[in-house]
Amino acid sequence: MGPQTCGQVTTVPGDRVTVRIVAGDIDCAFAEGLLTTYYQDPPSTPQGSGGFGEIDGWSCMTATVASGGATSCTSPDGAKITTGAVTAPSPTSSSTPTTPPPASGGGSCAQIDQPTLDQMFPDGVLDEQKCASFISGEAGH
Repeated sequence: MGPQTCGQVTTVPGDRVTVRIVAGDIDCAFAEGLLTTYYQDPPSTPQGSGGFGEIDGWSCMTATVASGGATSCTSPDGAKITTGAVTAPSPTSSSTPTTPPPASGGGSCAQIDQPTLDQMFPDGVLDEQKCASFISGEAGH
């Protein structure tokens, strides 16, 4: 079927992401189903900071939240499915607007973009120690 943009699926935190077929002879229904399984009902818990997992021979992983949390799945024959970066919260999210952290504080959380903070702290309560750990982990990559 080749490169094409499909519909959206819901990630673990409840965000909607657009599914894209990059390569391979697969259709949107398959691609969306595979990613829904990866996010919502994987056969085993995804491992490591990249959320590595295998579903029916497909290897899937999610990039760090710093890069927007994009996911990619690849088959042994080279077919590839990706998602775009997280773009918007799901309709079931709280309707209370999220206020960005103050940028002047100089704390670790002030160095992280708002979409990443939203993924790291879905309840809106920032933790400077967790932010510092995230930043030091990103520097090591």
